[in-house]
Amino acid sequence: MWNGWTTGSASAPRPATEWRRYSSSAARPPLPSETGAPSGAPQQPVVIGRIGAPHGLRGWSQVWSYTDPPQGLLGYTSLVGTRGGKTRSFSIVEGRMQGERAMLRFAGVDDRDAAAALTGYDLSVERAALAPTPPGSYYWHDLLGLAVITVDGIALGRVQQLIQTGVHDVLVVQGERERLIPFALPQVVKKVDIDSGYIEVDWDAEY
Repeated sequence: MWNGWTTGSASAPRPATEWRRYSSSAARPPLPSETGAPSGAPQQPVVIGRIGAPHGLRGWSQVWSYTDPPQGLLGYTSLVGTRGGKTRSFSIVEGRMQGERAMLRFAGVDDRDAAAALTGYDLSVERAALAPTPPGSYYWHDLLGLAVITVDGIALGRVQQLIQTGVHDVLVVQGERERLIPFALPQVVKKVDIDSGYIEVDWDAEY
């Protein structure tokens, strides 16, 4: 295990708005600013879960949590749901974990039929509502779109998504071609500069 923050066994790509944390020992000076993404862009809401099938007869819903750890979803009381272009607000009145899934009951939802009508809604919060990260730690959401450059200053592309594996997480970098680069600190990832918009990696550009 290269990174104490990267745990779990799922091998399929997580949603692009996953807010998993990473820690880093970044200490290198910035590379040229033209390699970074513009900073200060409006931040989009962060999807932290999706409503699944109803649970029981009294209005409870199974919710797939995208937070790390999964119970982090229970720390929110107000969420915004989107499905098929439709948006609505959700207020959580009760919640508990059952394995890796959250069981939630929303205000105004009192029976199985009402809960079933909510299946498929993605649940979001504003970026500002997320808990602050410790120094040198990052949310997945904040890594998306960052430029990826080598320690020699070669631009490889931008982070398209992240994949969680059972060993270490992987950056999917899209440039002139797609590259899969392990988010291994500090062996591969040498610096993460959110404000300047780039990740510096020790990686062979020909690979």
